[in-house]
Amino acid sequence: MNLPHPRRLPGLLISLLGLAALARADTAPAPAGGALLHPAAVIQISATPGKFDFLEIDRPRHRLLAAHEKAGTADFIDLDTRELLARVQTGPAVHIVSDPKTGNYFISASDDKKVVVVDGTTFKIINEIPTPGELDALVFDPANRRVFVTNDEGSHVWVIDADAQKLVGTIDIPGAPEYMLYDAAADRIYLNIKATNQVLTIDPNAATVVASWSTEPAHKPHGLGFDPVTRRLFSAGNNGKLAVIDLRSGRVIAVADIATGVDQAVFDPTTRRIYCATGLKLSVVQETDDGAQFLGNVAAPATGKNVAVDLPSGEVWTTYTDGANSYAKSWRP
Repeated sequence: MNLPHPRRLPGLLISLLGLAALARADTAPAPAGGALLHPAAVIQISATPGKFDFLEIDRPRHRLLAAHEKAGTADFIDLDTRELLARVQTGPAVHIVSDPKTGNYFISASDDKKVVVVDGTTFKIINEIPTPGELDALVFDPANRRVFVTNDEGSHVWVIDADAQKLVGTIDIPGAPEYMLYDAAADRIYLNIKATNQVLTIDPNAATVVASWSTEPAHKPHGLGFDPVTRRLFSAGNNGKLAVIDLRSGRVIAVADIATGVDQAVFDPTTRRIYCATGLKLSVVQETDDGAQFLGNVAAPATGKNVAVDLPSGEVWTTYTDGANSYAKSWRP
C-alpha cells in the first residue's frame, strides 16, 4: 500500500532552528574562521520510528531519497519546498537510486530479496524484481542501462536490465560488499569489499571484475567517495582510517584519521571535502593536492549514519530517528 503524497502531508514539521546541540563541533581543530558546519533545516516526519540506511539525492528533481529500512518504506522529500512527497511501503528499503531517463526509482528491499521499482511521478510500485538473496547497495549505470545490486553479506553482485526490469546477470565477488559508485568517464563501477579490505573495479558492460586494490590501512571499508577530477577514491574504513586511492596506479597515496564506525561517506566536488557519517559524529576531511587532511568532527544524531550532499548549495544531509519520530537534518558549510 502506498501512503498519500500531496505537496504537504499532515504531521510534517519543518524547523530551521537546526538543533544547535547537534551541530556543536568536537574537540578536533576547525578551519580558520569558525565552525566546520552550520546548522540548517530539520524536517520532522511524525510517528515514524525505525532507522534509515543509505541516503541519496535525485539531482534533476532535487529530492532527498531516504531508505527507511526499519520502517519498511522509501521516503521522498522535496528539497526546494522542504516537504515530504511520499512514503512508499516497499519492505526493508536499504538503498534508492534513480533512473535519469524514465524517472523511475529502484529500491533494494533487503530481507525481502527483491528490487522494487517505483514510478517517480505517481509514487506507485510498478514492479518487483526477485533476487536469489538478501540485498544491500545499488548503483545505476546510465550508459549500459543496468542496475547493479549487491548481495548483502554475500559474494555476488546481481545485474538488472533497467528497461526490461529483470535480472540478467551475476558477478562473483570475493566477500561481503558495502557501498559502490559509478564512474561515468571511465564507465566503471567501484565497490568496497569489507571482508577483504579491497576496492573492486567492475566493467559494467562485460559484467566482470577487472581490478582489485587494497584499502590498507583502512579496514572493513564501508563509505566510498570519488573525485572525478583528481581520479581518486576515498574509502572509509570502519576502523577510523580513510584511504585515498589513486585510480591511475591503484595505490593508497594518503591516509586520514576519521571517527570509527563509518557507514556512508560522500565527496563534495565544490569544496573538495569528504563527509564520513558514523552516528554521533560526522567526520570532515579536506582533499589536498597530495592527499587528504582531517579537519574535525561535527556532533550528529546517534542514528544518523548516512550522508548526502546537495549540489551546488553544498548542504549536507542525514536522516535519523529518535525512537518516536524521524528526521532529515542538514548543515551548511
